[in-house]
Amino acid sequence: MAGKKPSTESVRLPEVWGWSQDDLPFPDFGPGTCINCGFLCERTPGVHYLDGFEVVVDDRASGRFAFPKHGRIVWCLRRGAPLYREFEALGEDMLVEQRMRTIIEKGRNCAKFYPYREGFSPQEHAVEQRAVALELDRRRFEDKAEQERRRFEERMEHKRRKFEIVFFVALTLIGLSVAVLELVHGW
Repeated sequence: MAGKKPSTESVRLPEVWGWSQDDLPFPDFGPGTCINCGFLCERTPGVHYLDGFEVVVDDRASGRFAFPKHGRIVWCLRRGAPLYREFEALGEDMLVEQRMRTIIEKGRNCAKFYPYREGFSPQEHAVEQRAVALELDRRRFEDKAEQERRRFEERMEHKRRKFEIVFFVALTLIGLSVAVLELVHGW
């Protein structure tokens, strides 16, 4: 692919996604770029913005998709970047494919990035991202509950030990008192 490749040193895929840098369709561009994002899509202007269509790997590589004269525009389903405005701003001096590749290869470090998996629509990527977020929340909740349980058990263990010591001392004192009374009264 032509074009300047952005640095991928600063952005890494979160572990919870179960992805590595090498799993991206275009690992040279790394996470945070539209070319590797599941939310990159093409849509028909004037139709609801959630009506986005998948841009397959070959079209991402060539930049041959979402041509306005064919009734489609480039779009980010999560609205992480104004892709069509950027496409238009590049002007008509460049070939359409070159403009498209320029905007989708741009290193954005986008916070709304989610790795692209071929065969999944942008909407399916959104559902998967939400499921991953819910799973993360569940894990955090369970970890927090486990930590609270451990702290509770440690407090209970500490209180049990304290009670046993107090009980032992009390029984010892009672035993000593009985022994002293036996000696004094001669029972």
